[in-house]
Amino acid sequence: MGNLADGKKIFLEGEADIYFARHADVPFDEHRSKGIQILDAFLSRTETSIKRGGGAILEIGCSSGYNLAYLCEKYNMEGFGIEPAEEAVRTGNAWAAAHPEIKLHLQKGTSDELPFEEKKFDIVVFGACLCWVDRRYIQRTVAEADRVLRSGGFLVIEDFLTPQALKRPYKYNEALHTYKCDHAQLFLGNPCYSLIERMTYSHRGMGFDPEIQERLSTSILYKEEIDDVYPLCQ
Repeated sequence: MGNLADGKKIFLEGEADIYFARHADVPFDEHRSKGIQILDAFLSRTETSIKRGGGAILEIGCSSGYNLAYLCEKYNMEGFGIEPAEEAVRTGNAWAAAHPEIKLHLQKGTSDELPFEEKKFDIVVFGACLCWVDRRYIQRTVAEADRVLRSGGFLVIEDFLTPQALKRPYKYNEALHTYKCDHAQLFLGNPCYSLIERMTYSHRGMGFDPEIQERLSTSILYKEEIDDVYPLCQ
């Protein structure tokens, strides 16, 4: 990494709170990201045990948990969120305390160190955060998400989608960069993961955007059972 600053440390020491404050005027009960809308539509038309209620969902980069709360209420799931912005976590947990019928638990943390047991979650969502993960922590992030997602579960990646890996300076803090690529490929090298749905869009609207730096997508991956992927040969 040469002399690049440690992005994780910078976010935990205050940059995440500055980022949250810049976007904190979004009403908790009204905003739904494009990625969550796509995941919601997928779950609504797909026959899974999730639709019958119960189960657990994790959102990494959950902000104050507004997307997570929506899914928990609709699908009767227990929601857990990891977010580096302390104020976002405080805001979300205060909302959850006022709405005990929705099982929502947020805590401060980062994607490379998830404080959960193995195979806990039916769904793991990366909420537009992988582009912010310092590259020295990206493989740990992949390993941690795989560790906590059960076989038969879904991995959801909401992020930039570029045809090549790109690094872009962050305009609000010159010590930080965003990293743009097809992050799903970090998981698809493992035969246990299958890409089952992808929709592209941009900040400007749904559909393909010819401007490379503006391309976004939501990718939904399915985690196969190991015995299905590696059948025993006689």
